[in-house]
Amino acid sequence: MKNAKKFAALTFLLIFPVFLIWFLRTFGENKFSIPVFHQDATAITSEFCSPQEGQHYIPAFNFVNKEGEFLSESHLSGKLTVVSFFNSHCQESCQRLNNELLRLQGNFETEPAVQLLSVSTDPERDTPAELKAYTEEKGLSKPKWEFVTGEKNAVEQLIRCGFVLPLISSSAAIATPANLQLVLVDGQRRIRGYYTSERKEIDRLITEIKILLEER
Repeated sequence: MKNAKKFAALTFLLIFPVFLIWFLRTFGENKFSIPVFHQDATAITSEFCSPQEGQHYIPAFNFVNKEGEFLSESHLSGKLTVVSFFNSHCQESCQRLNNELLRLQGNFETEPAVQLLSVSTDPERDTPAELKAYTEEKGLSKPKWEFVTGEKNAVEQLIRCGFVLPLISSSAAIATPANLQLVLVDGQRRIRGYYTSERKEIDRLITEIKILLEER
């Protein structure tokens, strides 16, 4: 009798994980599904953004990275991209954001399908040379992490109408709200999530990237 109980217990331990995986994949798909944002792009229309129909995609852009090379929307195609907004003269909040992005980058350092893109909100001061000096000083010169700058109106338009974020524009920098700093974009240039720079939000972002990688 004792051997029979041990055999039954061992069988349960072997079979249960298989059953659990089958159950989650069969019945838990919706629970772990990552949403696609702005499937009805007509809602984005405003005094700044032209009317759209159907699914919203990140539109065309043409910025310059810290090496002086042009970077377009094609950079986003086929990969998961974590997009952040910063400026090199921002101190505490941007440093906190960059520290969390370094942690995220470390989680996907060897994953070719994940990359980071940081867009300057102070393009008038953040020249390519300034961005290069900034990333070297802060230890942010990492593979698959681009820092870009561009013409101020183009950056404002992309933030508002591309990444669908509110912003406050001043005579110098473009200030994005602290609670909307990160955007996850998939390989089809669709927005899949918005996140803050808080640690728990970055943990959520890391988890959702892993889920999307598994779906691929």
